[in-house]
Amino acid sequence: MRVADAQELAAAAQIDPTLYSFESKKHEALCLLANGQSWHVFLSERGQRYDEQVFSNADDACVSFLKRLFQLSR
Repeated sequence: MRVADAQELAAAAQIDPTLYSFESKKHEALCLLANGQSWHVFLSERGQRYDEQVFSNADDACVSFLKRLFQLSR
């Protein structure tokens, strides 16, 4: 899965776009960011990263991100 696929799924599910970010660290949101060869999924709150997971490929990061996003949006 590519990041573009995850973006499309989040949009299709009509999840509030203020709850997540794919491009930058957004405060008070779930973030999916590339950093060199690794991918980071974390909750950003008050300038801090919480429950951060690091992945070696975009596929695993996107799957984890979407699972967490759907749980947050319930």
